[in-house]
Order: sequence, then structure tokens, then C-alpha cells
Amino acid sequence: MATTVGETAADFLNVNLQMGLMSTSLRTALLLQMTLGLQFRSQRYTPWGYWSSTVLISVFGTLVTDNLVDNVGVTLATTPLVQG
Repeated sequence: MATTVGETAADFLNVNLQMGLMSTSLRTALLLQMTLGLQFRSQRYTPWGYWSSTVLISVFGTLVTDNLVDNVGVTLATTPLVQG
């Protein structure tokens, strides 16, 4: 499910809202950094913080793959090795 959410959200922001791949990647990275910072500072479980971080990790991971394939020329078969 996380992969599906990541793909759908990344494509929606990049293509449908015409934000562009790099702009979408940078904005998502900033949001991910903020939510992870809040999550790590939290002293207890907060569902919105946990799930926001989880979804943004999925979206950002998809955008990393998209950037590697579209801008760097890495093949899809190679991207798990680069990300792993």
C-alpha cells in the first residue's frame, strides 16, 4: 500500500499539479525532514506524526527513483541497488 500511495502522490504533484520533478522532490524532502524531526522529538506515539512520516517516506522514495531514472539515466532494474 505504501508504494501505491507514494506513486500516486508523487505523480499527482509532479504531473497533475505541474510542479515538476525537482520542485516536487525538494518540497517533499523538506516536509519529510520536518515530520521526521517532529516524530523523533515526540515522547509518545502520535498517529498523525507516525503516518505522515510513513507516507512522506513512500512519496520521497518514489521521487528519488523517478529522479534517478529520468534525470540521471539509471535503469529501473538498477534503482533498488542504488537506494538499498
